Amino acid sequence: MEKKKDKSSGRVQQQYPLKPDAEDCAFYLKTGTCKFGFNCKFNHPLGRRKNQVLIILLFLLSI
Repeated sequence: MEKKKDKSSGRVQQQYPLKPDAEDCAFYLKTGTCKFGFNCKFNHPLGRRKNQVLIILLFLLSI
């Protein structure tokens, strides 16, 4: 799970680092998780995985 809810404020917190200048975390892009969590040196873009799944589904439906 890439986000968790902060009980005190009700806001959603990011668990993985956003580092736009760094290379994207390949494992995160494939699975949506990262075993290094916030300590990972790679970027974890928001929403990217959802778009990849949608593209794959659209491709499979077109076959």
